[in-house]
Amino acid sequence: MEWLKANNFPELLGILKVSRRRGTSEFSYHQLALRLGFSSARSLAMAHKGQRPPSAALVRSVCEFLQVTPREREFVHWLAERSALLKKGKATAGVDEKIARFKAIHVAQIRVDGALPGVVIEISATAPEGVRRRLEEVLRELLFEISNPDFKPGCVSKPN
Repeated sequence: MEWLKANNFPELLGILKVSRRRGTSEFSYHQLALRLGFSSARSLAMAHKGQRPPSAALVRSVCEFLQVTPREREFVHWLAERSALLKKGKATAGVDEKIARFKAIHVAQIRVDGALPGVVIEISATAPEGVRRRLEEVLRELLFEISNPDFKPGCVSKPN
């Protein structure tokens, strides 16, 4: 969830354009615009360059593309709001506080595909990366165990 590191909407769009593997641009503006459901890349490019605030449709499309949770959707909207305020030369302290608070308490989320629909397990974002990764592994194993049809509460099998 690299995109959670963004501090404003142009940064978020930049992260979406960058390939995690190569560290170079993976998508052109046109390609990203098509993936977001737009036929033209003009408004996307202008929002990325900070030349105009992102439209509601662009914010909504980015949220759908990222498949965000309701909490993450708020974060994306705050990034867009911050960009709009900056473009107008207005103070961003209020939205900056919301963004900072979100980042301080936001967590790596594990979406449990199929096993336990609607269950999200949260791990503090302030935990060291190695700790978060190990906790995610352990939680995935636990979720696999309890999603087993033969699972009986209190009877989690222990590794050999």
